[in-house]
Amino acid sequence: MNSTDGDTATAYVEMTSYDKMKNGHTLLQKWGGEWDLVYEDGKWKLDQAHLEKRDSNVQ
Repeated sequence: MNSTDGDTATAYVEMTSYDKMKNGHTLLQKWGGEWDLVYEDGKWKLDQAHLEKRDSNVQ
């Protein structure tokens, strides 16, 4: 986590998605940014994402 404040926090996230296309190729997309978290029922849960696409290509 990047920061916490009571029952809220912010985490830095990087992720890659792979989406199969109808033509048999795969769309690869890389994302990054921050995701807001909230502490509820004794667990950290995802709230709002602030992500941007960093790269994409077809394989």
